[in-house]
Amino acid sequence: MNQKTTCQKIKDFAVKWLNALDNESPPTFLYGEQYGRGTIDTTWKDEITKICLGVALVLMPYCDDILNDLSKVYTTVS
Repeated sequence: MNQKTTCQKIKDFAVKWLNALDNESPPTFLYGEQYGRGTIDTTWKDEITKICLGVALVLMPYCDDILNDLSKVYTTVS
């Protein structure tokens, strides 16, 4: 796996988690023992919202187009 492929997989992961914010309630894929969240919430809470935004925000200095994805989600959920 080369660096470009790895970067794309990380970006895809970030976009998937960003797009989760568009759901009425948190999707089940955000939970699991691998993430330390065994109990599935039925409503959005600040903690899980921040987690969904986290990867995208960390990628911003390295991936210019992640800002487009972030703005799409922002306008959809606002």
